[in-house]
Formats: sequence, C-alpha cells, structure tokens
Amino acid sequence: MASQCTRFAAAAVGGLLLAAAGLTAPAAAQAEPPAEPSRQEPAIEVVELPSPGSPLVAIRLLFRAGSIHDPEGREGLAALTALMLGQGGTTERSYSELLEALYPMAAGISADTDREVTVVSGETHVENLDAYTDLLAEAVLKPAFAEADFERNKDQLLSFLTSTLRSGNDELLGLEALQQEIFERHPYGHSPAGTVRGLAAITLDDVRAFYRERFTRANLLLGVAGGYPEDFPGKLR
Repeated sequence: MASQCTRFAAAAVGGLLLAAAGLTAPAAAQAEPPAEPSRQEPAIEVVELPSPGSPLVAIRLLFRAGSIHDPEGREGLAALTALMLGQGGTTERSYSELLEALYPMAAGISADTDREVTVVSGETHVENLDAYTDLLAEAVLKPAFAEADFERNKDQLLSFLTSTLRSGNDELLGLEALQQEIFERHPYGHSPAGTVRGLAAITLDDVRAFYRERFTRANLLLGVAGGYPEDFPGKLR
C-alpha cells in the first residue's frame, strides 16, 4: 500500500515592503525585534474509508522511509528500523509483554518496508479500538531498541536474503535480479530487505538515528478503514 503525502509550509516577511516603496518606518518600530518564524508542526493527513456496518477497524501508518533512503553501505537500515517498531519491545514493556497484551484482542502490529515507504499496520475489533490504539502508539512512539530485538530482527532479514530469497522463491529472486540489472548503482538497485553486507554493518545506533530522521510527522500519512467511531480519526491524529 503506498500513497502520496501532502505538505504544508508558511512564511511571512515585513519591513521590506516599506523599503521597496521608499518609505521609512518610525524609529520606535525600527527598534522592534523581528518576529519569530512559525515553528508549527506539520499537519498530519488522514485518509478515511468508513464502513459503519463493519465490526473491524484497520489502521495504517505510512512513512516516507523506504530502502531508497538506506545509506550507502547500510543497505537494509529502513527495513531493520521498521521491524524494531513492528516486532520489538517498547520503553514500557518487552516484546513478549507487548504480544501478551495484544493476544486477547486477537490483534498484532506489522511493519512492511518497500523501496519508497514503510507501512506500520494493524486491525482490531471496534470494541478493543482504544486499547489497541494505545499499544500501537506505544510501539511507534516509544520503541526500546533493545539489543535482543535488534539481533533477532537482523537475523530475520539475513535469513530472508540467504534462504527464502535465494532458494525458496524463484519468482521473487528473478524479480530482484531484474531490478538490480535495471537500476545498477541506483537506490532502487537493492532489495528492500537490504544486502548481506549492508545488514552486517548496521549498528543499533544506526537504527536509532534513522528512526529520528525518517519516522517523523512530516513523513507520515494515516489511513483508517472500517467501523470506527466518527471522532476516531481526529483522536488518532
């Protein structure tokens, strides 16, 4: 699932209009310090698809953070960072404790990285919506970046590259080989999962830095579908 995010910007200038017109501002006005530029956080766009008769609610958090943003020599950083959100603990509970909290809701949190975007997603019954949303927000906003989660998720990506991709899925392997041939020496040229060499070079500090840089409000688009209450999209935003 991919989509385009809209962005908003604003700027204001004064005094220059007076100078351009050949006018001089009063001395008292000239002594006034310039106004501080607005530092308002960018608005978060929400795409809604209501289905009042459905007992389920689906939530998608799309970030402009894909494998094209992997630094050279750190191929796989976007995918590994995403897994630390979807399959990792938080500052308030370990990953196993997070799974235990999600289990009674029959819900989960997943994170999928493509070449241009990462989508963090989940579905839950409308009766559990508030509790589930709290856990989803905790996973995205308060990741613990624990060493054990880091090693487990890195091993998962390495296993995909060395086992699943190379010997378990000929069609996908062929598509990736074609992609690399077409986009040689281009950010599109490596698998969203990264490369074996790139993953081996990634450190936990790399993950923390990529999270701070790319998983931001400015890079976020929210999606909500299903039988959610009318005020839910605003609360989620």
